[in-house]
Amino acid sequence: MKNYALYPGCNPQMAEPELLKAVHAVAEDLEMNLIQLDKVSCCGGGHLQDRNPFQSLLLNARNFTFAERLQLDMVTICNTCQYILSEAYHNLTGDPDVSKQVNARLEDENLHFQGTSRPRNFLFVLLEDIGRPEIRRHVKYPLRGLKIAPFYGCHLYSPRAVQHGYTADENPWNPSSLAELILDLGGTPVTYPAATQCCGFHSSLYNPDTSQKLVQQIIDDAVAHGAVMIVTPCPLCHANLEAFAPRGSIPILYYQQLMGITFGKSWKSLGLQHNMSIRKRKLLRLLPEYLSAGMT
Repeated sequence: MKNYALYPGCNPQMAEPELLKAVHAVAEDLEMNLIQLDKVSCCGGGHLQDRNPFQSLLLNARNFTFAERLQLDMVTICNTCQYILSEAYHNLTGDPDVSKQVNARLEDENLHFQGTSRPRNFLFVLLEDIGRPEIRRHVKYPLRGLKIAPFYGCHLYSPRAVQHGYTADENPWNPSSLAELILDLGGTPVTYPAATQCCGFHSSLYNPDTSQKLVQQIIDDAVAHGAVMIVTPCPLCHANLEAFAPRGSIPILYYQQLMGITFGKSWKSLGLQHNMSIRKRKLLRLLPEYLSAGMT
């Protein structure tokens, strides 16, 4: 069994419990021991970074210390968390003076940032550490060619200089990780231009019209290319897509939920009852083998 320090972020704990449920359900089947860090704080989501860069570094250096105590890499499940933590790690390990200033402040909590725990997204941990053959081995109810649109969002790969090495060296303009995962689950990944487009989450509060337009473009593009479902790795993308999608237009799942479905995990264990975009009967019609197995 492989051990990881799970950085849950704030959105999955407070607004979208379905993601945490699905992550733990899939990890259990794949014999991944996720030790959820309970003393970490919000990463600042880019907003703190814009207002007070040093405070953002201090906050995330503190977060890293809890994974370092366990001598484990820090695993993220949010694109924005991955972006913020990767940039913090890059700046802290690349500038001894900054690291020294940060550690001087962390002494108040008897903490010390060392730089020994890397920030890694759960998607790439699956592909690099667990491996595609092992994932395929757990598939009990394959998707039988179901056309699924992978939506990567924009923060998973940017900034490229910082994320290099944490994202399986994917081409950020033409990523393939989610598409490969969909193939391993028996589905057919849909290729469409909007797969790496920004969903507009960070503008949703002060400019909801723009967010709604961006979401509509993404969904229209996916549907126009034949998709009957969208999967994403990011809780912020997921929240925005579900909030602004036309009601009942297309199911929007986390890829971990889709994995769990093919693994034979129950509806409730994957938190599917929390998804706003899912109409149970409509989704189950797409998954007849899962339905007939009584996993709901």
